[in-house]
Amino acid sequence: MERKLWTYEEARKILPVVREITEEYYSYISELTTQLRESILHENEIGKKRRTGSGCDL
Repeated sequence: MERKLWTYEEARKILPVVREITEEYYSYISELTTQLRESILHENEIGKKRRTGSGCDL
């Protein structure tokens, strides 16, 4: 990809779009992180119960 040198006017026009894309990205990543933490935590708790319930001390 070729680099582009932006004029001041071009940069000012595109900045709101870049901000919107960035906010959407961070929102998506935040939701995904929450889902992953909850599912991993849940899976870890289930695994821990299975290990302690079976008499295994792993």
